[in-house]
Amino acid sequence: DMSPQVSTVPVVTWQLEDGSSPEAARIEVGGLSVPVDLSAGPPWEATILGLKPDQDLDLHVVAEVGGQTLTSAARVVETGTPPNDLPTPDVELLDEAAHAAGGYLVTSIFAAPPAAVILDSDGEYVWWSLAEDSDFQVSRAWLTEDRSEVMYWSANVENRDRIDQQLVRIAADGTELDSVELPDGHHDFHVLADGTVAYLEY
Repeated sequence: DMSPQVSTVPVVTWQLEDGSSPEAARIEVGGLSVPVDLSAGPPWEATILGLKPDQDLDLHVVAEVGGQTLTSAARVVETGTPPNDLPTPDVELLDEAAHAAGGYLVTSIFAAPPAAVILDSDGEYVWWSLAEDSDFQVSRAWLTEDRSEVMYWSANVENRDRIDQQLVRIAADGTELDSVELPDGHHDFHVLADGTVAYLEY
């Protein structure tokens, strides 16, 4: 199923017909090969980040079972269009080799509209989350190491007495998880390996 919040993100749920567990599995779609975490047991779920908008793509589940590679029938993924409010990036290609390597940019749009976004190397939006408050002024966005969520917060420039600085956590499927108050937080933060958040404070 496609995420209702981010129309480029499919959430894939699957299991083997006989109820067994594979030794390894991955999702293949749109040139991506995404490993599946099998620790939770069936049915397994994987949220796929990085697909281009406005595409019809074949998706397969590939599982390694008893020395055999099993591939599911294709399911067509129809990615949607980014919100019209997002600005259109202008990409200037300076290094063909670097561009060929691909990759993504996790960044923020400060205003009009304030948002956390992920763009691919062609400058296309593959993920987005627009702040509910147009005054939020997103200054920093962070993709967690396991790619399960994005965190973002506002710059807190105009009011140094503000004590309700919010760090917003968004799941990879676009669902808001929660927001945490970081008193007097300012401009930038960093998520450490153990999940602790270090941040600048006035």
